[in-house]
Amino acid sequence: KQFNIDRRTEPVIAIGGGVCLDVVGLAASLFRRRTPYIRVPTTTLSYVDASVGAKSGVNFAGSKNRLGGYVPPCAALLDSCFFETQECRD
Repeated sequence: KQFNIDRRTEPVIAIGGGVCLDVVGLAASLFRRRTPYIRVPTTTLSYVDASVGAKSGVNFAGSKNRLGGYVPPCAALLDSCFFETQECRD
């Protein structure tokens, strides 16, 4: 079947915490020289990071943020309703 999806312009949607968003951001920046992606953070820390950050870094070979890039997402969808699922101390 043909779905008529242009893989260079259709964004990837990443929903999750900081690790998930960083891994998807790195993969999107490397695949076909920057596939657009949208961040949907679900934790407090990833909410703050997604609203101001453009860095996507992952740990590698025992070093923090050794692999990564500085490619901002095409959008960040910030929904505070995700906070209702967290413990009060988070």
